[in-house]
Amino acid sequence: MAKKKNNLVIMTGYIRYRPKAGYFLMINSRIFSKYLKSLNKDVRGEVIRDGKLFLIHFNKNGNKLTTRSKEVAVSFKSQSVLNKGEIDNLKHKDTKLSFPIKVGFNPQIFGLEKFYFYPDQDAADLAKELENKGMIIPRRVFTSSFRHDLELNHKKKSVLIEITRKEVSPIYQANFKHQSAGGNIRAHIFDVYHRCVIDKIKGKNSKVGFVIISKGWKKIKHIYSIVEECKLVGCHILFSDFKEGWAVEESKKILETIR
Repeated sequence: MAKKKNNLVIMTGYIRYRPKAGYFLMINSRIFSKYLKSLNKDVRGEVIRDGKLFLIHFNKNGNKLTTRSKEVAVSFKSQSVLNKGEIDNLKHKDTKLSFPIKVGFNPQIFGLEKFYFYPDQDAADLAKELENKGMIIPRRVFTSSFRHDLELNHKKKSVLIEITRKEVSPIYQANFKHQSAGGNIRAHIFDVYHRCVIDKIKGKNSKVGFVIISKGWKKIKHIYSIVEECKLVGCHILFSDFKEGWAVEESKKILETIR
């Protein structure tokens, strides 16, 4: 099982019970749903369980996976997957007939990798480069439910990464405080900065943050002037041209900082 687990991609989902229809495992993924639709053929699988993790084993003898706009659903027999307490709770009149879970499956069956399922392409590209350079990237897909684009663990530190391609407008420097773009950039920086500051105040020294922004902001005094101040608490502002190969360069900067 351990070897197979290394190939898993893990997503959020939930178990749903409908009195007249039975039990369903639901996967929260617009990308997976869209991909299955593009195949124009039935995909079948059976639901199995490994502790708290629910797994889909794809095979022709399983139940058909059905797609919705943001979800993928597959039915299953409750007795083979759920315990008595879970079944009772699903059927209880005071419950919502569902509970949240984590779902795993092997994307290599479709010739895909876990990064395919990231809704943010920049986060996917950077995570892949970091993994290529030896950093351990979680199997769980990073979605908008996470506070940052990437949240990783490396050498007992929590690595927080924000990425934004927001460009500097031609009139930006003259009207900095009233530009929505400026507020967006500051929000990215100070969200990471704030978490690093709190970490330092608590004396933990367990967080390091990176905010990757367009290199055009390096010319803006209000941004460039806080670069060194942010470094003091472990928050690093990186400037990128976001051209081909940008993720390779930024991954090098990140690893050089945290090694």
